[in-house]
Amino acid sequence: MSEGILNLIGDSDRKGKKSGAFTRYLCFEIIGKKIDFFLEAWFHRTLTTGGAIDITALIVFLNGATDAPHFVMDLIQASPSSLIILLDLLPRRDLPLHPGYIDAYYAATGVDAHRRDVAERVLQARP
Repeated sequence: MSEGILNLIGDSDRKGKKSGAFTRYLCFEIIGKKIDFFLEAWFHRTLTTGGAIDITALIVFLNGATDAPHFVMDLIQASPSSLIILLDLLPRRDLPLHPGYIDAYYAATGVDAHRRDVAERVLQARP
């Protein structure tokens, strides 16, 4: 795999402790050259209430070689017992005009059935 790092930005708190990073990659040779843009970022912030929050983001934008949706995932942790996972598959087609796209890339994955199963078993997972 060959990749070019375009930006690497770090953030530090007042004491010089690293509290976040932002990295943007331009991917040249990965998975048959289907990925145009890859971004990962993480942030740690101490809250005025005494706690802290950690956020990690992963964004992958594909090129025109595939119709698969772009991928966005965020992990948010506000305490050792709290984890929020956000997953977004950004469509590459206008969904009302391309209903087959919904069937091919969303309905066929079974992700919604898994989400419903987790929501039934884990009280905290209910929207």
